[in-house]
Amino acid sequence: MSEAHAYLAGLIDGDGSIMIIRRQKGITKGDRKRGLSFQTFVKIGGETKHLTALRQDHRIGNLWIRKRPGQRHLAEWIIAGNQARNLLQSVLPYLRLKTDQAKTALTMPQCRSRWDATPALREAQLASWQLMKRLNHRVGRGQMEGGDGSRSS
Repeated sequence: MSEAHAYLAGLIDGDGSIMIIRRQKGITKGDRKRGLSFQTFVKIGGETKHLTALRQDHRIGNLWIRKRPGQRHLAEWIIAGNQARNLLQSVLPYLRLKTDQAKTALTMPQCRSRWDATPALREAQLASWQLMKRLNHRVGRGQMEGGDGSRSS
């Protein structure tokens, strides 16, 4: 199984992304706990046949196929939530370029439901989301020094 994990790590490093998505939903009259939430996502792009076979082998996530006239069809494999966290946990030893993003996603605190979300938990999730934004920003890619997003040349 380690070969499969190493292969997926290579796909994530080369053609994938690791993200924390922030969602702000409006508060409704009967649902006062609705609002801010955070979720971990892993996206891998590639050719349709290849990603279809991988998704069938691993049985996680969803596959979106982009069909554009005059272009070859491309697919995007999207893995979210606990499935993304489990995947990142298994591929973490094999990641080379996106180790910091994977560690940030895995250390972001989770709550079982929106009813369990405390202000302290949301603050910790917000800090993880902001760090992930800096790590994924074009200027901030690679090893971070000091946490300010600056890179060494």
